[in-house]
Amino acid sequence: MNLPATILHGRRDMPISDLETAPNRKGLDAVRRRFIAQQPDAYVQDEEGRISRFPDFASMFIDEVRCSEELRGELYEFDLKGTGLLDGKDRWIYGPKSQPSTGWDSQTVTVYTRTPDALLWGMVHPTLAQMWAEDRETEREIGDIHRVVLGFKGMIPIAGNAKPYKRQIGVNSATMASSQPLRAYVRQSNGSYFLDTTGRYYNFESPRVQVVDTYLSTTAPDTANVPGTFTPPDAPAVKTVLASLTGGDAVVPANFFGVTEFTINVPDEWVLKSLSGEKHAHANIWLISRTCEYIRPTDPRI
Repeated sequence: MNLPATILHGRRDMPISDLETAPNRKGLDAVRRRFIAQQPDAYVQDEEGRISRFPDFASMFIDEVRCSEELRGELYEFDLKGTGLLDGKDRWIYGPKSQPSTGWDSQTVTVYTRTPDALLWGMVHPTLAQMWAEDRETEREIGDIHRVVLGFKGMIPIAGNAKPYKRQIGVNSATMASSQPLRAYVRQSNGSYFLDTTGRYYNFESPRVQVVDTYLSTTAPDTANVPGTFTPPDAPAVKTVLASLTGGDAVVPANFFGVTEFTINVPDEWVLKSLSGEKHAHANIWLISRTCEYIRPTDPRI
């Protein structure tokens, strides 16, 4: 039995449902809508090398297509889902700020954009003036939208709270051995001293104190001052074990070892021994390590 011919009236390519939107401030937005069309390939899924825009949107792209035949060879229904940027603007997603007690501050920022070539190494952070992009990853997401991951590095200022120094203090004992017999005052059990004129060899222990400070600075390392006199902030105490060799000990008689010759150290006391600095690739900001050491003003010639 032959069926009568079907006559179609009106538009054959049109939406047949309301538009559903799902904005996503942490990623890409989503849309969904049903359409009818005359061709089975009227709507195709977006893929690498083929951009398929969602109808009526410049920055939304079809990422799922479901097609059913409504009238054989004549009419098809499509259920389309799309992904992209509803407002067409770049979407910046800021990760946590990393602010270690020492070293570079950093933040990873993900940007969904249609202009990835505008986001390059060295660009300044949109809200932090002392942060610059040092790392960059890019990947096509859908259509002409790319996901660009930027690693920013620099300094994140906190009002009234400067980044602290990281300090390491090392104290070692240095041994000084006499090369000749020395006479000396020997301490007795009652606290008094007597002069031992026999002449004995002695080992003297004295401290070697080093302070290493690591910090961020907008000033380059002062290499012209190495070595030079520099007292670190909040310098630690130093025990002057060999003071009695030159006198000045209220209990032990002056020059009680009979030492008469000395070597003068220049520079002395707190001395800047070494500097190292890592410069930010895109700014005049330095990660500096500064080493100071306490040097005795004189050493006895023993």
